[in-house]
Amino acid sequence: MLRGGCSHSASVKSLTRQTARKTLFTFLLSSIIILIGAPKANTSQLDIIEGGAVYQCSWSQNNCSVVSFDQQGDRYFYINDVNTQVEFKSHQWFGAVVRSHGNSILACAPRYYWRTEHDTPFSDVTGTCYLSVDGLKTFVEYAPCRTGELLG
Repeated sequence: MLRGGCSHSASVKSLTRQTARKTLFTFLLSSIIILIGAPKANTSQLDIIEGGAVYQCSWSQNNCSVVSFDQQGDRYFYINDVNTQVEFKSHQWFGAVVRSHGNSILACAPRYYWRTEHDTPFSDVTGTCYLSVDGLKTFVEYAPCRTGELLG
């Protein structure tokens, strides 16, 4: 992530961070991929309204595509022999948090909520995240507030 002022020159196709004194560094635009969180985006997830998305954009080619962190609709479980919606992804703000480190990328939905599996309906805003550790090839859900599994 760049901090401070930066300038872009499309004709030179480089991104340069500059201060009042001197140029600090330059990147070739052909190698820059930008991840953009869009928390109110609609995607192809079945029956999900404004679930949010993360876009992967190539700076040099001016195009973006949705990163497929989660392609599923809401989950349903049988509770007392009734097929019950237990997951609520509409308006979850997926992409409100996007972090990267090396090839690992984490994207989160802070407004995701989950219905408990008890007889009396009760929902918790637990949030959920998806993690890719191999450069956006595979994804795993990371939801410690719901599953109780913490990374250690």
